[in-house]
Amino acid sequence: MLVRPMVGRWELPRIEGIRSHEARRLVVLPVPGLSGSLQQDLGRDAMEVEIVGSLSGDQARDDFLKELRTQFLAGEPVDFVADIVHESELEQVLITAFTLEESADVPDEFRYRLVLREYTEPPEPPGLASDFGLGVEIGRAHV
Repeated sequence: MLVRPMVGRWELPRIEGIRSHEARRLVVLPVPGLSGSLQQDLGRDAMEVEIVGSLSGDQARDDFLKELRTQFLAGEPVDFVADIVHESELEQVLITAFTLEESADVPDEFRYRLVLREYTEPPEPPGLASDFGLGVEIGRAHV
Protein backbone atom coordinates (compact mmCIF):
# COMPACT_ATOMS: atom_id res chain seq x y z
CA MET A 1 0.00 0.00 0.00
CA LEU A 2 1.42 3.39 -0.98
CA VAL A 3 1.55 6.05 1.69
CA ARG A 4 1.86 9.68 0.65
CA PRO A 5 4.64 11.32 2.65
CA MET A 6 3.17 13.59 5.30
CA VAL A 7 4.85 15.94 7.76
CA GLY A 8 2.38 16.44 10.60
CA ARG A 9 -1.04 16.79 8.92
CA TRP A 10 0.54 18.36 5.84
CA GLU A 11 0.84 16.29 2.65
CA LEU A 12 3.96 17.21 0.71
CA PRO A 13 3.12 18.32 -2.83
CA ARG A 14 4.63 17.06 -6.12
CA ILE A 15 7.49 15.01 -4.74
CA GLU A 16 10.16 14.21 -7.32
CA GLY A 17 12.47 12.23 -5.09
CA ILE A 18 12.87 11.02 -1.53
CA ARG A 19 15.85 9.38 0.12
CA SER A 20 16.73 8.22 3.60
CA HIS A 21 20.15 8.02 5.20
CA GLU A 22 21.05 5.77 8.12
CA ALA A 23 24.49 5.27 9.63
CA ARG A 24 26.19 3.69 12.63
CA ARG A 25 28.44 5.62 14.98
CA LEU A 26 31.75 3.77 15.09
CA VAL A 27 34.79 4.86 17.07
CA VAL A 28 38.11 3.69 15.65
CA LEU A 29 40.63 2.95 18.39
CA PRO A 30 44.22 2.45 17.21
CA VAL A 31 46.14 0.03 19.42
CA PRO A 32 49.96 0.09 19.35
CA GLY A 33 51.32 -3.21 18.07
CA LEU A 34 47.93 -4.38 16.78
CA SER A 35 47.50 -4.92 13.08
CA GLY A 36 44.42 -2.86 12.21
CA SER A 37 42.31 -1.02 14.77
CA LEU A 38 39.61 -1.80 17.28
CA GLN A 39 36.17 -0.44 16.53
CA GLN A 40 33.52 0.33 19.07
CA ASP A 41 29.89 0.55 17.97
CA LEU A 42 28.12 3.44 19.74
CA GLY A 43 24.75 2.69 18.16
CA ARG A 44 23.07 4.35 15.23
CA ASP A 45 22.72 7.98 14.27
CA ALA A 46 19.33 9.57 13.88
CA MET A 47 17.79 8.74 10.50
CA GLU A 48 17.72 11.58 8.01
CA VAL A 49 15.19 11.94 5.19
CA GLU A 50 15.58 14.28 2.22
CA ILE A 51 12.60 15.17 0.05
CA VAL A 52 12.86 17.04 -3.26
CA GLY A 53 9.92 18.37 -5.24
CA SER A 54 8.57 21.25 -7.25
CA LEU A 55 5.47 23.43 -7.48
CA SER A 56 3.98 25.81 -10.00
CA GLY A 57 2.21 29.10 -9.39
CA ASP A 58 2.45 31.94 -6.93
CA GLN A 59 -0.42 30.73 -4.73
CA ALA A 60 1.03 27.22 -4.42
CA ARG A 61 4.44 28.71 -3.53
CA ASP A 62 2.98 31.08 -0.94
CA ASP A 63 0.88 28.35 0.71
CA PHE A 64 3.86 25.98 0.75
CA LEU A 65 6.18 28.59 2.27
CA LYS A 66 3.67 29.58 4.93
CA GLU A 67 3.16 25.99 6.09
CA LEU A 68 6.84 25.06 5.87
CA ARG A 69 8.16 28.15 7.64
CA THR A 70 5.56 27.84 10.39
CA GLN A 71 6.68 24.28 11.16
CA PHE A 72 10.39 25.08 10.70
CA LEU A 73 10.37 28.14 12.98
CA ALA A 74 8.39 26.31 15.67
CA GLY A 75 11.27 23.85 16.02
CA GLU A 76 8.90 21.27 17.43
CA PRO A 77 8.89 17.58 16.48
CA VAL A 78 6.14 16.58 14.07
CA ASP A 79 4.75 13.21 12.99
CA PHE A 80 6.12 11.81 9.75
CA VAL A 81 4.91 8.96 7.57
CA ALA A 82 6.25 7.70 4.24
CA ASP A 83 6.80 4.36 2.52
CA ILE A 84 10.57 4.78 2.56
CA VAL A 85 10.65 4.64 6.38
CA HIS A 86 8.04 1.88 6.73
CA GLU A 87 10.24 -0.72 8.47
CA SER A 88 12.08 1.81 10.64
CA GLU A 89 10.93 3.10 14.01
CA LEU A 90 10.79 6.66 12.68
CA GLU A 91 7.68 8.40 13.97
CA GLN A 92 8.62 12.01 14.63
CA VAL A 93 11.03 14.37 12.88
CA LEU A 94 12.45 17.84 13.14
CA ILE A 95 12.70 19.97 10.01
CA THR A 96 16.42 20.71 10.05
CA ALA A 97 16.79 22.48 6.71
CA PHE A 98 14.94 23.53 3.60
CA THR A 99 16.04 25.07 0.34
CA LEU A 100 13.89 26.87 -2.21
CA GLU A 101 15.01 27.66 -5.74
CA GLU A 102 13.39 29.67 -8.51
CA SER A 103 14.88 30.07 -11.98
CA ALA A 104 14.32 32.57 -14.76
CA ASP A 105 14.25 29.63 -17.19
CA VAL A 106 10.90 28.52 -15.80
CA PRO A 107 9.50 31.62 -14.07
CA ASP A 108 6.28 30.05 -12.77
CA GLU A 109 7.95 27.05 -11.09
CA PHE A 110 10.06 26.60 -7.98
CA ARG A 111 11.90 23.60 -6.57
CA TYR A 112 12.19 22.69 -2.92
CA ARG A 113 14.46 20.45 -0.85
CA LEU A 114 13.41 19.49 2.67
CA VAL A 115 15.66 17.74 5.22
CA LEU A 116 14.08 15.93 8.14
CA ARG A 117 15.92 14.33 11.08
CA GLU A 118 14.55 11.66 13.39
CA TYR A 119 13.49 13.06 16.76
CA THR A 120 14.11 11.11 19.94
CA GLU A 121 12.49 12.23 23.16
CA PRO A 122 15.26 13.16 25.62
CA PRO A 123 15.33 11.25 28.90
CA GLU A 124 13.93 12.83 32.04
CA PRO A 125 16.58 14.76 33.96
CA PRO A 126 17.62 13.09 37.18
CA GLY A 127 15.85 14.60 40.16
CA LEU A 128 17.23 15.17 43.61
CA ALA A 129 16.68 12.15 45.77
CA SER A 130 14.35 12.73 48.71
CA ASP A 131 17.02 11.37 51.07
CA PHE A 132 19.84 13.39 49.54
CA GLY A 133 22.64 13.60 52.07
CA LEU A 134 20.80 11.84 54.91
CA GLY A 135 22.95 8.72 54.72
CA VAL A 136 26.17 10.64 55.20
CA GLU A 137 27.54 10.77 58.72
CA ILE A 138 29.47 13.82 59.69
CA GLY A 139 32.26 12.93 62.09
CA ARG A 140 34.12 15.16 64.46
CA ALA A 141 37.73 15.84 63.88
CA HIS A 142 39.95 14.53 66.68
CA VAL A 143 42.77 16.67 67.83
